[in-house]
Amino acid sequence: TIRSIVELLVYITQYDSLEELCLSDADVFYREESCRLVSLMAPAEYVHHCHGRIKEEISRCQALFQPATMLKMLDITRNALVKLQCSTMLEKGVHDFVAEHRVQ
Repeated sequence: TIRSIVELLVYITQYDSLEELCLSDADVFYREESCRLVSLMAPAEYVHHCHGRIKEEISRCQALFQPATMLKMLDITRNALVKLQCSTMLEKGVHDFVAEHRVQ
């Protein structure tokens, strides 16, 4: 299983290389996804999507990685999906609210 391979990499001290590669790939993936989806989704829909992604990462990390990796992966995931898109979500949310309620 993948978990057995991870344990073997820990044993032969190569886990750090695997972790670095996975974290880097996740960062690129989630940054690209956030840039694409934040413009397509309503803010509430996007936040719901982010919540689902974070839950997926928790499950994936628990199943595959060492415990310390989960903290790093969640930080990357939250940063790429939420922190980097916060101002865009707020602007879009205010714009949508104003348009919906015809506030001038």
